[in-house]
Amino acid sequence: RAAASADAQMRVPAHRQLQELEAQPGFASLLLEAYADANADPQGRLLAVLMCKNVVDRCWQPRTAGQGMDDEERRYTKECVLKLVTLAVTGALPYLVELTLV
Repeated sequence: RAAASADAQMRVPAHRQLQELEAQPGFASLLLEAYADANADPQGRLLAVLMCKNVVDRCWQPRTAGQGMDDEERRYTKECVLKLVTLAVTGALPYLVELTLV
């Protein structure tokens, strides 16, 4: 919630923390799980899917050695995205357009 805050004193440290987590294996999958959680705050779900898009953009084919996703994580992320798109197309999940950007 702090990462989406209008208050810069809350938002900036939260963004910094999210950027640090980006390098951790499994972070994209964790974001997809947060997006898929029907009990999560809608703004949090949107933030999760947008963050996942950014993580995939930066880590799928990294410019710096050692900062990318390994083959197993790429495969799992791809499977999760395909399952979630299938659900979103039926109307079971919000933010279909944002999800397809992943």
